[in-house]
Amino acid sequence: MRQWSLFFYFCCTFVFLCILPILVAQQDLCKNEADISAFHQINQNHQQDPTHNPDFDTMLSNCLKQQVIPTPDYVSWCCQTTMKISQPCASCCGWATNCVVANCKWPCTFQSADACQNCFVQYCTPGYNTCVGYDPDLQ
Repeated sequence: MRQWSLFFYFCCTFVFLCILPILVAQQDLCKNEADISAFHQINQNHQQDPTHNPDFDTMLSNCLKQQVIPTPDYVSWCCQTTMKISQPCASCCGWATNCVVANCKWPCTFQSADACQNCFVQYCTPGYNTCVGYDPDLQ
């Protein structure tokens, strides 16, 4: 009986952490004027003084690192307040949290920052870009 309960737990956890985040990614949540302006301001500040003004990736990474096991709600709130973006747009940061927890726990916890970044790029960037409405082919 215990084997079945462990199997059920594993299957539910896998679906929740690995499959569900992929299926529920929203689209184009950051394409309003206020969010676009906020992202431009972040980039402009970073270009003027990179030492004191982090870029977007660093800001998201800092929000992810503030908890031992980051929760989507906390990371969304952190992104919203630090980046000055809307709640729907910040929910993409929450989506990224689910993706990191599902796919990048090992490299982000026990390996280098580069390994974590590479994992994020491989597994989470496409879905994150869809969520925020970023198309690298158009840039």
